[in-house]
Amino acid sequence: MSIKENMLRKKIILFSIATSIGIAFSSSIAIAAPAAADITSQKGITIGAGGKFASWGGAISLTEADAISQSNGKCGFNVSYDMENIGGTSTAQPFKNRLLAAGNVLSEQSMLSLNAGETKQVSTQISLAPGSATLQLSLDVDNNVVESNEKNNLVAIKISMDGKCGGDPLKPTPTQPTKADLVSLKGITVGGAVGGAGGKFSAWNGNLILSTADAFLHDGGQCAFNVSYDISNIGTVAAGPSFNNRLYADADVVSQQSGLSLNAGETTQINTQMSLKPGAHTLTLWVDADNHIAESNESNNKTTVKVGLDSNCNATPAPTTPVDTTPKSIPLGLSDTAKEGQTQQYLNRSQLTLPNASGLFTYKVTLSATLQDKQNSAPLSGINIHFKIGNVDAGSAATNNSGVATINFTVPESLPTGANTLTASAAGFTKNSQYYAPSTATANFDAVKAPTTLTFQIPLPASKVVEEKDTITLKGRLHTNSPEKTGVSNRKIIFLVNGQPIPHAMTNANGDYSINWKVPVGLIIKDFISAQFEGDGHYLSAPEPSQIDFIIKHKQLPPATVNTQGIHIQGIYF
Repeated sequence: MSIKENMLRKKIILFSIATSIGIAFSSSIAIAAPAAADITSQKGITIGAGGKFASWGGAISLTEADAISQSNGKCGFNVSYDMENIGGTSTAQPFKNRLLAAGNVLSEQSMLSLNAGETKQVSTQISLAPGSATLQLSLDVDNNVVESNEKNNLVAIKISMDGKCGGDPLKPTPTQPTKADLVSLKGITVGGAVGGAGGKFSAWNGNLILSTADAFLHDGGQCAFNVSYDISNIGTVAAGPSFNNRLYADADVVSQQSGLSLNAGETTQINTQMSLKPGAHTLTLWVDADNHIAESNESNNKTTVKVGLDSNCNATPAPTTPVDTTPKSIPLGLSDTAKEGQTQQYLNRSQLTLPNASGLFTYKVTLSATLQDKQNSAPLSGINIHFKIGNVDAGSAATNNSGVATINFTVPESLPTGANTLTASAAGFTKNSQYYAPSTATANFDAVKAPTTLTFQIPLPASKVVEEKDTITLKGRLHTNSPEKTGVSNRKIIFLVNGQPIPHAMTNANGDYSINWKVPVGLIIKDFISAQFEGDGHYLSAPEPSQIDFIIKHKQLPPATVNTQGIHIQGIYF
């Protein structure tokens, strides 16, 4: 019983005694308030592109294949965890959660709230260096919410990360400062001249209506626009040595800015270009899109604006400002950010080629794309290529000296079995004093059912003898035949005793299963149990493991007698 509940109980008792002896009490007697809020996470955490899950107190082993990005000795991962208010009132004040490792803040989620009894799933990203660490989730980290139990706000798991993550394992990357904070505060200008003059402005979360007159170029049904937006480092240390920003139109990358850095407290304006098809779009700016910078607040790196383009983007527009089509000498390293006062025009010279691919569920597969100058077939190196399969973000990689970008991707269950659309895209960029338009290539990716293995065991005495009504444990593991032997979760395992079904089991997040089964009365003296996985839309059925024999020892019952026509018969029980 809490202190508050105990005090209230004493007040009620005193009131009852006083009433019985005629003592008058003030009418302002304390009334019991509803139980306070109580924030916690009860289930666990999922990490990685393939979705590896562990309950709190457990452990997760990660590899580069689970990452969404790799750079400078760190891998970026998608993360999802549950939070729940198991108290009796809502969280009256907004609160923050943080994910930490070795005392460093990896991610922070702000402006959170929960009604009484409500559960929410929180999704974010973190960056990890190779090695082992304890990953902690601290809920209501600033103690904004008055809770009935403050002791269940900190949960943790053990994590291990195996790989280089784009760095040299012999020379670990020093820990990045954790106090930078990158954000775009004002909004975005689209159209007009480089730098935003004559363009249309919207604050973030607003709306923009564009037309052909706002574009500086259009071809093949797409309009090209000058774009300008602000970026600030509102943290206390510099954000560097470099990071990348990306602009997305819906799920497609339309512009990328590379090699960026900002001192503490610095604000700068980014000038770039993008191409859009007519229609309605959600334009998303993702600051530090590859999570190169460890920030005090990772939840403010994405901002959006709604854009409507009312145009066919085929006819030549009457430009609001003269367009200089003479190539400008823009130094390498400025990416697609033009110098102030220059109008940058994309040339349709970039060409992406993408071969078909296939892979088994939970298996690693290599995806690659080649980027060339279509006029002279010269490879274009150092350009970021983004891969998608259907609606699944497969990751990004920069092209090498041969113009080839390659990623390793673990085929997730979220893909449908069979044919999927594989997409590779490159944002517009500047290289060798030439301006290259955004380019996209598509191919087919076949997601194939994976073969599986089922293990089965029953802890039995050496004699293999059990008695009726004894409880025995049926357990084992279902995993794919990949090199990692990845566990297959949430699948039904069927058990048969002498060919007759008994209650089934379900595999957990690691592919393990276990049920307790009470030996019924009436089985024959020698029985056998078998286990089966029948397969489904993602996995082939597993070869049936060896059946397990055991001997039933029947309970000794008193002799039964019956008289039939004078003949005395005594029953004998085994």
